[in-house]
Amino acid sequence: LDDTPSGVDAGSVYVFSRNGSVWSQQSTLFSAEGEVHENFGYWVALSSDTVLIGAPLDNSSITGNVDVGSVLIFEERHTVTPISTNGGTLNPSDPIAVLAHQTASLTANPEVGHRVLSVGGCGGSWSGSNPYVTAAITADCTVTATFAINQYTVSFDTQGGSAVGSITQDFASTVTVPAASTRAGYSFQSWNTASNGSGTSYA
Repeated sequence: LDDTPSGVDAGSVYVFSRNGSVWSQQSTLFSAEGEVHENFGYWVALSSDTVLIGAPLDNSSITGNVDVGSVLIFEERHTVTPISTNGGTLNPSDPIAVLAHQTASLTANPEVGHRVLSVGGCGGSWSGSNPYVTAAITADCTVTATFAINQYTVSFDTQGGSAVGSITQDFASTVTVPAASTRAGYSFQSWNTASNGSGTSYA
């Protein structure tokens, strides 16, 4: 029942972890409404990653500010941080507080004209479809999604003229029309999106 900034005998609880035979302090827990002589930490119960801490002399204004006591519940949580490259986002996009040994689920959302290349991190495995589910979280970690712009092949039907090779274009990029095809006895008019010339023409 140590003294804290909240006052004499306000109390605190020290959290330790063990690595092999070595114990090291990880954090110190205080009552959010610490008071003098509250005796926070007088009782402690631990179950997995949840700690119940008693403060038997905690006052309650509901019952006339007498020492009715209280029990505070603390749960171990870790932060999963989403990171996305250009061309899409992860949802949620903000850091996620996850209970220890629980999983987190995220959705990779590509922008129009883009695709998901990969999603990885926090022990999960990308199956190629949403959602991306992490492994059980035991420490702060990062999930990263990478996206790429879609590419399309533009082919040219020369209608019996000299061959013109196909070209590959990024989504929403401008196509530079190739040189005119040649055919003996014919003069080149234009490229057209329809084989019968009823579509859009490009010189």
